[in-house]
Amino acid sequence: MAYQRVYPEFVLNIQARFEEIGLTGWRDTLVYGLCRQQNLVGGGDDPYEGWVKDPYDETLRTGFLMNLSELEQFDKQFPESPLARCREFVSAID
Repeated sequence: MAYQRVYPEFVLNIQARFEEIGLTGWRDTLVYGLCRQQNLVGGGDDPYEGWVKDPYDETLRTGFLMNLSELEQFDKQFPESPLARCREFVSAID
């Protein structure tokens, strides 16, 4: 993860690494289960329909798309996940 902020006198660039071990799979699995229960994902023949989408352009269907477990609203439930820690880090330096 790289963070860059441009100031009038200089550019601040910070790079950090967050290992995806442990809770990463748990977060995906539990959030997917919640989304299935609420009928937010799945439908027809595809149990993952609606699970992935581009956060900026929902018409995109190819590439490495974000899944619903990556939404910031789940960070409080999984504070030790790499993504939650990354957002906490960015928030602390911003």
